[in-house]
This record gives sequence, C-alpha cells and structure tokens, in this order.
Amino acid sequence: MENSQKLLEDIPNKIQNHLGIICDVILHRESEKQYIEIDIKPYKIPISYKGKYFYRSGSTKQELRGNTLNNFLLKKTGKTWDDVIEPKAELKNIDLKAVETFKKSAFSSKRMPFIKNEKNIGTILDNLLLLENKKLKRAAVLLFGKTPCRFISMLLLK
Repeated sequence: MENSQKLLEDIPNKIQNHLGIICDVILHRESEKQYIEIDIKPYKIPISYKGKYFYRSGSTKQELRGNTLNNFLLKKTGKTWDDVIEPKAELKNIDLKAVETFKKSAFSSKRMPFIKNEKNIGTILDNLLLLENKKLKRAAVLLFGKTPCRFISMLLLK
C-alpha cells in the first residue's frame, strides 16, 4: 500500500467530515505488506451522511425526510411523538378547568391521592411527567391545552 501515512490522516478526517463520528485508523504490517484497520465504535444515536439520514431497505438506500425522518430519530432516541417538548406552548396555554377535572377524577379513583390539595399547575404537570426542564411536552398540550389544535395543526404541517 502506497501513501499509508497520508491515508492515516485522510481517512479519519473524511469520516469525521462526512459522518460526524470519530474512528481509529491503525496501520498494520504483515509479511512486508501493509494494511489499514478502521475501528469505529458503535453509536447509540443515528449517524447522518453529509447531514442526511438514510435507511436500507432490501438492496435500496432510502433517504429519510419529513415525518419519516422525525419518527426515525424519535424512535432511535427512545422518545415518542407526545414526549417531545412543544417549544411554543406555555403554562398560560393550559386549561385550568381541565386540570381541576383531572385532579378530582385522579383523587376519587385513589390513583393519585396526593393531588387533591396541590394548587401549583407546574407541580401537577411535572408529577405527570408532562414537563421537561419546565417546558410543556406535546402530551400536556393534548391533554390540558386550551386550544391544542393551535399546536397540533402546526406539527402536522411540519
């Protein structure tokens, strides 16, 4: 193999530039011959190629776009559509009557007895795992939003 030193520099750089990942490139010598080993550790997250994501189906390579890409990335990160933060939603978008109705039902069914005296909406939503970093998740908007269609229709257009 010629130019092995150049390849030891070029290969990791090209992999980093195209895939955004780090690899080890090791030069081996055996019986007066040289070869290169490329060692890439497994990643738990999807890897893009030049900023695009692809899915192999049979002998074809399909580029993922739009909702298909969104669903693929959510699945790979262990999230579901409703578990994602809705960036434009705020606590003022929550219907307090809907929360009160839920509180009564949750208390009377004895599934959440602690909720009866809780006044703080943020605490209630946090206990229901509907907040992340004090921001509303899509599920909170769907369950308790004053106008969930305002947020959901925006999501469907994306």
